Amino acid sequence: MEALKASKVSKKRVERLEAQKAEIEQAREQALNETYEEMARAFPEVLEAALTSMFAENSFYRQCYEHDKSPLENYRASFMFKEAFRPYLERHAPERIQAVQTQYATEVATLEGQIAALQPA
Repeated sequence: MEALKASKVSKKRVERLEAQKAEIEQAREQALNETYEEMARAFPEVLEAALTSMFAENSFYRQCYEHDKSPLENYRASFMFKEAFRPYLERHAPERIQAVQTQYATEVATLEGQIAALQPA
């Protein structure tokens, strides 16, 4: 009976830790999105320079790109373009993206360790 109770308590703790981990991962994604947005505003020349490569990689980008709008306006208007521009922004200032990832990686790793410790062997 005592083992069953301990198992239930452990299961609930794992569920709470997994929920915390999901919250941290969501916060990391939000922080990354905000960082990319800041970089897109600060370095519009990176977006402009990326267009040639993007269009060469995927003709669909050229078709969807609104040529009467700036690269920043296209970036803001479309999830597809946000994703397409990300590698170029990251190459321009990798330390900014790495700082965000590192900040959250430690918290996620700690929670993963706690979850693993509670799992049955």
